[in-house]
Amino acid sequence: MDFMIDLNLSKPEPVYKQFEQALRGAIVSRRLAPGSRLPKEVDMAHKASLSRGTVRRALAKLEKEGLVVRRKGHGTYVAGADNIGVVPLAVIIEDGGQATSGFGGQVVQAMTKAAARFKAEILLRERSDAEGVTEPAAVIFLMPRNNEEVQKAAASGKPVVAVDYAVRLAGVDSVVYDNVGASLAAVRHLISLGHRRIGYIDAQIHRDGRFITETNSLLRLEGYRQALHEARIASEFVWPMPLDDKDIRRELPGLLRGDGRPTAIFAFDESVALGVWMAAMDLGLNIPADLSVATLRILDQSPLGGIDWTGAGVTVRELGEAAVAQAIAGIEKRTVKSMDGKDGVPGPEVIVLPYRWVPGETCAPPCDSKHT
Repeated sequence: MDFMIDLNLSKPEPVYKQFEQALRGAIVSRRLAPGSRLPKEVDMAHKASLSRGTVRRALAKLEKEGLVVRRKGHGTYVAGADNIGVVPLAVIIEDGGQATSGFGGQVVQAMTKAAARFKAEILLRERSDAEGVTEPAAVIFLMPRNNEEVQKAAASGKPVVAVDYAVRLAGVDSVVYDNVGASLAAVRHLISLGHRRIGYIDAQIHRDGRFITETNSLLRLEGYRQALHEARIASEFVWPMPLDDKDIRRELPGLLRGDGRPTAIFAFDESVALGVWMAAMDLGLNIPADLSVATLRILDQSPLGGIDWTGAGVTVRELGEAAVAQAIAGIEKRTVKSMDGKDGVPGPEVIVLPYRWVPGETCAPPCDSKHT
């Protein structure tokens, strides 16, 4: 097993303490696999430019803590997983407020519950390279938007999982909802009811002084267009809007007036759907008699506005569980070096979570009446 620990001789902390902490971090984070054999003391001392006595002192401390086991005549081994304790999983949230509110907060709660079942612990951070904290065994990025940060974490050799946004980088697994499939199913349903003028409302995110369209929005747009293409419907009504039902209520009425208005709308989530509902009420349109609305639903929370929305349903619980399970699987596969000395790093994998169709009560066949 190759083994390297870098020490900083300029630090005021004694080198034996640095070595002890670095070795402890490598064990707790599973960079050194539970049950694996450590190099000989003399070899570790040589590679770290330390005396053999310093290495022996550090190992004695770790043996007392139960992190290593000395077997007379056989060498020193990393303790079994049960002795090492919980697996630290860093969850990186670029916007720290997402950890306690909205969708992000729900995902964090789901991951925390899932981690307990794996004897793991969630460590919330805003950066993957934060200093002076427990070294994680794996890094989970929640809705990552900074690929440089993700790439930096992947370069560390730890398993990295991106959640809700697929990241196309080597060494990074992703856990996402089936945005294309959910959008495709919703629009196909509207078409099956007889709708030919179908609007699509998705999110624009305000960042760095401008509005941008996220990758997931483009995937949902792909599903919308695929359904129209299958039905040979040429007319599109695509309206990117800010993530606020009040903005939608203000902007949408102008788009819903006239004989050529859409008879149905696919809204990317329940908050947008609620904005459509309120805008329709302002115009005297009834849902679903005058306007059908399909959306993406979060099934492990009460429907927004108490409305039984029609659409494709997903659960936050499944997203959180899948993210933690993928991180744990990555740790098991990447035990630094397996006992035969081969690298255990797997290729990137994208886990796509399926949706469940919810009939709801917000869709119906189009009526023949016209509204001005």
